[in-house]
Amino acid sequence: VVKDVQSGAILYDQKIDSQPALMAADLAIVPSYGGSAAPEIVWLVTDPPTGRGNMFVQDASSGVNLDSWPLPEGFLPQRMTVVRSFGSSGASEVAILGLKMSNGNPQVLVMDPNTGVLLMSRTFPDKFHARSFETVTDFAGTPADELAILGRRSANLRTRLLVVDASSGQALTTTTVPQLRENPHDLAVVPDFVGSLAEEILLLTTAVTDGNIRIYVKDARGQSLGSFVVGEG
Repeated sequence: VVKDVQSGAILYDQKIDSQPALMAADLAIVPSYGGSAAPEIVWLVTDPPTGRGNMFVQDASSGVNLDSWPLPEGFLPQRMTVVRSFGSSGASEVAILGLKMSNGNPQVLVMDPNTGVLLMSRTFPDKFHARSFETVTDFAGTPADELAILGRRSANLRTRLLVVDASSGQALTTTTVPQLRENPHDLAVVPDFVGSLAEEILLLTTAVTDGNIRIYVKDARGQSLGSFVVGEG
């Protein structure tokens, strides 16, 4: 459903696909490449009986399906974000965070929504459980943006932030929250405010020991900028 923000009027209400069993996992908005004045909506959907994921591309002004692309077999999608185009189609790319179903390892894919081409795939160790991720503006001088991934290591229960390049999957920075037994929830990317030429990342956690809700501030290049408690157990 697409609604007008000012009036609340429904602009269109349309099914993504005619298959009733499909479940939506996430969506992202990419600049238009379908020829209309509106951007495109990219949907992640899964087929529960098979676990197979698909990516549907709809025109935001009409609801018309422009493309549909299957995700790699054995990949269960969970979250999605948009990165600057580094393919040849002229459309922004989408980064998808999910699980490799054969072993449960977290995996990130970058795909071109205009062609369905898989541009990058990176699998992380099974002892790292990803919770959230967002796009960070490129600071490594590559054709693509970076991806910030928040998760927790099962080996020592430490919350960890990884920043990887979207075009190569190369890890650029890895930082660990200093407190023991912090449960990670979500992250947000904010403009650079320390002059480091990279954006800052806010990490939202809850302490297992005392229940305190805490925000950590990290520079995308890895520098720790402090933390503060925003709610007590």
